[in-house]
Amino acid sequence: MEDKSIVLIGFMGVGKTSIGTELAKKLQWGLIDTDERIEQQFKMSTSKIFLDHGEEVFRKAESELIEQLSAEEKQILSLGGGAFLNSKNREICLQNSTVVLIELSWEKWLDRYPLIKDTRPKLNGLSTDEMYHLYKERQAHYQPYHLKINVDGKTAVEAAELIVSGIR
Repeated sequence: MEDKSIVLIGFMGVGKTSIGTELAKKLQWGLIDTDERIEQQFKMSTSKIFLDHGEEVFRKAESELIEQLSAEEKQILSLGGGAFLNSKNREICLQNSTVVLIELSWEKWLDRYPLIKDTRPKLNGLSTDEMYHLYKERQAHYQPYHLKINVDGKTAVEAAELIVSGIR
């Protein structure tokens, strides 16, 4: 397996950070959650950044961070669900890292929604139909990738094992 960093992408709430934590343990690499890093930089939650500064400011900070971190070796990067919408972010990650799409079916994602709704500003005020539209719309932006795993019914540990075996 190469020492290139691994970038985890996928819709918000699919488990990128949980899986990234297990993957980092398994590989003995570092884990960086880009949303958490931006929250530390701004000293406020993602929701508050969106509210106080706007999504554009958040996305600019996100792109700068991705460009800086994606070329590092032996890191697991967990990207926010909207990061791969930016074509420059996609190109940089695909060139510098191994990109892994974490896929979760709509039905399983909907089961998780109550656990994530308060921490995802893009979901504020959306109906179930609007969330489904956002979910489907974003799927096209998660292409291309180097490896895709479906995590329906899988634990974070099982998902991490699938990634390791898929990359080797």
